[in-house]
Amino acid sequence: MTIEKGKEWGYRGPCPQNLFFAKDDADLVKLWQHDPSAVFVMLSGDLHTSLGHPTWNQPDVSGELIEVQFLPVDIFRVVVKRNASTNDSITEMYALSSVEIGSWLTRGRYVCVSNCGFIGDYNIAPRAHPNDGEMDVVTVSKSIDWRQRLQARSRAKLGNHVPHPQIAMERGTSHSWTKASSRERLYVDGFEVKDWRAVDVHVLADACTVVV
Repeated sequence: MTIEKGKEWGYRGPCPQNLFFAKDDADLVKLWQHDPSAVFVMLSGDLHTSLGHPTWNQPDVSGELIEVQFLPVDIFRVVVKRNASTNDSITEMYALSSVEIGSWLTRGRYVCVSNCGFIGDYNIAPRAHPNDGEMDVVTVSKSIDWRQRLQARSRAKLGNHVPHPQIAMERGTSHSWTKASSRERLYVDGFEVKDWRAVDVHVLADACTVVV
């Protein structure tokens, strides 16, 4: 069950003997696809940042059972529609942190679909929570001038880039985008997806579990 307002996130329980250590967001997705029932420890990445950069100390399980906090986390299902020249016209993939269209530092729109709120050092979606069952979508208008664009990017480190008349914020469980220009790039958990023409993103609530 996704987090409820006013209630604690997750639950306490004995530390599992078999844990999977994910070096970053993309690594967790890769491990999760092999075993969706696995329990993960995050070592770095955007989810790790949103959790407050916890340091994992291996519990001493020789004596009494050591309890840890189990945190259910959402994952994005990403369906990429590619150009007709590509053999696989539709590709399904998954993201733990984000799906991005464009960039802060290039002309044109910038769209960030965030699960954890953070993209690297930037608090891009301050209201986002990795287990609220929704995606947070931040859209920087292509008409924003260059100076304001850079200012907004700088303010995003502290989440102070919103509200802004040319930066839209919305939430939902699914969304679709079509490529607006031949130069527009698509990134899934920071990795570029080539030869795309449209993308659909859907939230898979409570898809995986991490412990801290």
